[in-house]
Amino acid sequence: MGEAPPTPVSQGISSQVATNAQLALLNVGATVSQNNIPLSPGTHVFSFWAQEDLTWQFTFKDELGLTISSLTGSNSGEPIGLTQFDEEITAPTGTTSCDLVFTATSQSALLDLVSLTSIDICDPTSTTENISESPSILPNFTG
Repeated sequence: MGEAPPTPVSQGISSQVATNAQLALLNVGATVSQNNIPLSPGTHVFSFWAQEDLTWQFTFKDELGLTISSLTGSNSGEPIGLTQFDEEITAPTGTTSCDLVFTATSQSALLDLVSLTSIDICDPTSTTENISESPSILPNFTG
């Protein structure tokens, strides 16, 4: 991965760096993770670019660092080039932080520009957009 660290913000991680600045190349079974990402309950957009196959897991934690719940998913990217993935996730009540782990399920998975952005879902009867002003945050993975 590159040397440019992500910018922690009050609600997540923000992609503030250029493409490939935090590129990770993972062999099958390898993991890359970030722990203690600040996060509050609610709906969030989780985005990243990937090549080949990856699984991801969020572990939502309370203020004592105890696990509230986990959420797991997987994505299959093209074998050439990077594919953008966007997932909507919901952090449960009581969440104050989360851990995020990516695991390669193919021989040479690439991962880049991961972000997690807090959003507010509009009331179905509302006619105005209600998106949080909180910036995205970009994880600083270790692996």
